[in-house]
Amino acid sequence: MSYLIVAALAACSIGLWLHLRPSRSHAFMGPDGSRVIMKIPRHWARSFDQSSPICFRDGRNGSLLQVTPVPLELVATLAPRIKELVEAQRDDILKTSVEEAIPVLPLIGPSCTAFYFSATDSEVKPGGWAFITHGMLSAYGRLFHFTVLSHIAPPRGAAEGMNILATLMVIPPNRFTQRV
Repeated sequence: MSYLIVAALAACSIGLWLHLRPSRSHAFMGPDGSRVIMKIPRHWARSFDQSSPICFRDGRNGSLLQVTPVPLELVATLAPRIKELVEAQRDDILKTSVEEAIPVLPLIGPSCTAFYFSATDSEVKPGGWAFITHGMLSAYGRLFHFTVLSHIAPPRGAAEGMNILATLMVIPPNRFTQRV
């Protein structure tokens, strides 16, 4: 009888731990068969969006994170120009933003380099997103476009989405398909 009680308590403890864990890993197949892995906080849920294959929505404030892998055949030509490409995207957004000038900021980590900007939409429709943080990330020899849409002004509105991006890892196809 005491073994049953111990087993029940252990099962409840494991269930509670699984429920209260701060994040969980999500894996996606990259365009070349690689695995793209990110740690997603529990209050973020997978969302499906036609414009992005990797999409999550924050259940607390409604922010949306979209990540789109760049096709591998374009990486060699685009990777050296990511700052320039983000600046061009910023210039397009500048036409409808509240800001008169928007800086492109670097984000350099141990396994990635990114450039991004944040802007406020001057023509927000009801239910639309007022704030955007957008950029490109280079990690593990791959490139990704990313966008965080939010109803809360940056940096607070985009902070958690950017933290998720910082956990991004890529496992090449031969690393998880090889048999030993």
